Amino acid sequence: MAGLAILTKADSTLCKTFLSDWNIKPDLLVVEIPTFFSRYKRAKFLARQIGIIDTIRYNIPFFWRHIKEYKNYKNWWLDHVKHESLMFVQDINGKDVENKLKNMNIDKIILCHAPVVRSNILKCAPTVNAHPGYLPEMRGVDNIRWSLYFMMKPMCTLHEVDSGIDTGVILKRKSVPLHIDDNISDIQKRASIICLEMLSKYINGEQYEEIKQGKGVQHYLMPKCLVKQLERNVSIIIEYIEGG
Repeated sequence: MAGLAILTKADSTLCKTFLSDWNIKPDLLVVEIPTFFSRYKRAKFLARQIGIIDTIRYNIPFFWRHIKEYKNYKNWWLDHVKHESLMFVQDINGKDVENKLKNMNIDKIILCHAPVVRSNILKCAPTVNAHPGYLPEMRGVDNIRWSLYFMMKPMCTLHEVDSGIDTGVILKRKSVPLHIDDNISDIQKRASIICLEMLSKYINGEQYEEIKQGKGVQHYLMPKCLVKQLERNVSIIIEYIEGG
């Protein structure tokens, strides 16, 4: 019997919201437990993109949370998800995950705040992600901020996942409403809700007209100096985008 798999990471509040508020019940939920080594590798890569200082600033909260909460990472999932559907791993691209997907005859994979998924997993079943950015112009991360920085209307994109970063076939786009009194966090939260709505509708069989992507730009975490500049000017930016 075919089924649904959701891939996520243990500290994802977004996926927890998806499962609880949308009453999503996957046949398989794969949860990657973060390790110091995996986070170090990501931090090392990020340092080459935005510099060491900003990388340290972004990663200090994770490492502190990891020290405080590592032993409790599994608790929420064990309390809210059927144990027979739950799989904890240290590598979401591992052979054990691949074999589980195949053995359960999974025919639909959802990424919900998951790490980058490799081709061995993607070959197991059609895989979909909801991305808080307008593809192809806003690939990568921090795209609500980058959209505002470039004076673009923030949007969310539902897309198939391929071996690139946010390069798969587009299924649907939806704009994120803006209000003049918004801060950046308000807009990010609204975008997250839209992404979850998109995933829910996909799971429930919504149909789409596929759009192939053209060339795009990949973004990384915004340097802190630009974040501060953006926060000071967000109301002016929103007024400009909304044509006020």
